[in-house]
Amino acid sequence: MSISSCTALADEQGKELARHGTPAFPAACYRDDLNELSVPWHWHEELELVTVAEGTMSASAGGAVLTIKQGDGIFLNKGILHQMQKGEDASCRLHSLVFHGRLVGGGMESIFWQKYLEPLLFDAGFPFCLLSRSIPWQEEALLAAEKAWRSCSEEPPGFEFSVRNALSDFLYLLHANRPAVRQSRPSPKALREQERLKQMLAYIHGHSCEELDVR
Repeated sequence: MSISSCTALADEQGKELARHGTPAFPAACYRDDLNELSVPWHWHEELELVTVAEGTMSASAGGAVLTIKQGDGIFLNKGILHQMQKGEDASCRLHSLVFHGRLVGGGMESIFWQKYLEPLLFDAGFPFCLLSRSIPWQEEALLAAEKAWRSCSEEPPGFEFSVRNALSDFLYLLHANRPAVRQSRPSPKALREQERLKQMLAYIHGHSCEELDVR
C-alpha cells in the first residue's frame, strides 16, 4: 500500500473527505512530516492510531491540548475533532493508521462488535487515549499499533490478516484497561465548544472566497 501524508481535506462541517482504504479493506496508513505541513482541524467516522516516530507532537483532541513525545502515541475515537502540529523539537514525524471499526468488529450482530467495539465507539467520555511506553500495557498496545502500520505499509503476503490481528490485539488491550484510563465525561461546556468549533469550520469553508472578519 502506498504511503502518503494525511492531508485531511474536509467538508463544510470539518468532516474529512478522504476515503481510508477500500470498502473491502477499510484501513490506510500514513507517514506525516509535521515540519512540512501540520494536520488541520478535522474529524472522521474511522478510528485513528498515531505514533510519534521522531520528535515531539502537539495535538488537540476532545477539548484537550496534548504533548506526545517520540515513541509514544495516541488513540483517537470516532467523530473526535482533532489537529496535530510539531512540538518544540526541531522535527516531528508520525506514523498513523486510520481504520473503520468494522475491520475488526465485523457486522453489528457479531460478538466482536457488540462486546468490544460498540461500547468503545459510543462512549462520549472516551474521546482519546494517550499511549506511553512507560506503562506496560500501553507499551504492548504501541507495539501492536506499529505492527499493524508496518504490515499495512509493506503489504507482505496475507497482510490483511496481520493488520486485522494486530488491531484486534490493540483494541482488546484498550477494552481490558479502559476503566483504569477512562477520561471523565465531557462537560456540557466542552461539548458546546466542540460544536461551536465545527460550526466555525463550516462557516469558514462556506465563506472561504470572502474576506473574513473576526468581529
